[in-house]
Amino acid sequence: MSSQKDVIIVGAGAVGLLTGYYAVSSGFNVMVLEEHHEVGLPCHCAGVVSISGLEKLGVKPRRSVLNKVRGAYIKFPSGESILIARTSPQAYILDRELFDKELASLFISKGGELCLGSRVISVSEDNHIVKVRTQKHMEKGSYCVIAEGLPGKLAHGIGFDVWGLEDLLVGVQLELEGVSLGGSDLNYVKVFLDPRWHQGLFAWLIPLSKDKVRIGTVARTGRLAYVLLKRFMRYEDEVKRFLGHDVKVTRLMSGLISLKGLSKSWVSHKARIALVGDVAGHSKPTTGGGVVMGGLAAQLLVDKIKEGNLKEYRDSFIRRYGKEYFYMSVLRKVLDHIGPDLWEIIERCLGQRYIKALAIQYGDMDFQSTFIAKSFLHGFCGVSRLRGKDIYLLIKLTSAVVRGVMYAIYMTMGW
Repeated sequence: MSSQKDVIIVGAGAVGLLTGYYAVSSGFNVMVLEEHHEVGLPCHCAGVVSISGLEKLGVKPRRSVLNKVRGAYIKFPSGESILIARTSPQAYILDRELFDKELASLFISKGGELCLGSRVISVSEDNHIVKVRTQKHMEKGSYCVIAEGLPGKLAHGIGFDVWGLEDLLVGVQLELEGVSLGGSDLNYVKVFLDPRWHQGLFAWLIPLSKDKVRIGTVARTGRLAYVLLKRFMRYEDEVKRFLGHDVKVTRLMSGLISLKGLSKSWVSHKARIALVGDVAGHSKPTTGGGVVMGGLAAQLLVDKIKEGNLKEYRDSFIRRYGKEYFYMSVLRKVLDHIGPDLWEIIERCLGQRYIKALAIQYGDMDFQSTFIAKSFLHGFCGVSRLRGKDIYLLIKLTSAVVRGVMYAIYMTMGW
């Protein structure tokens, strides 16, 4: 179809397009192959991305920004809630379809080549050349970057050790129109930790405008996620107050979510093929978000291609960001093993005032290790607030923390 490329990228999602943008900006001849006929579709993302994170990526969204939020309202299983917010906007609420299209335009404006409707069937290494075969043609390049997203069928077929379907959750999200939000409601994402509404993460409500929201949850299967979402909308008081008789569903979205952390292999044996984004486990174990960390990985990946040292890509990422994934993995495992009774103990050990102060001082949507470490430390210092009858629950909580630490150590042994 064309002359040999320096870099061929499989997947025109946000991370694939960012990789292409960084590569073409570095002087490489780059092609991005996308199986769908339109960038941004189908959409699988909640669209909450930190402003500081996008600044690190060198990207400023424009038409795709639907709203800006200053913080989060978090409701615990006990029914208690906490509002954590700063005075300035902390995150964009994006139209992910438009955002991906903006990234595609940025990539093309730099001289990149985007091929839509090109489903990749196989990728192989032959000496110093990578052969990428689609259903219509074959492309040759010096390097191939796989940014296909989950479940990573192509990467698995090549031989990469990526997370399987049994390791993934399914997120289901509705866009609703005709809701009634107050002025302050537009400033905060709402997060619900009650296990009645989700299975393995949390449920959420994201304000898009005064009359539009996204509402979603996760579960082990799409069917169960949809059942939990309907239950959440019907019985959660904080959600019911927004929903009137005129509310209508304008969009249904679903997608796979990985909370397992970094996958075990990112670079092929001959160091000509590499993974980036969700398929490499770059999504955060605490929230499932992957745009910023995937974009930071893309920057490192392109740097290593420039150096001719792709084998160092994963090690470089872990040296720079491994601590974040360690602490996020600890917290993820702790959250997976606690019920409503232990949430009450956590609230008492930490104290709402301290949680807010800690989050405002150290909270970061992408770099969470300091906040997590200080929360654990203060929580153990707050054990003196507990009564004698709480000792059994404290033992259970300590066991959950130990499990989390052991799990994170196990996951990082291969690093």
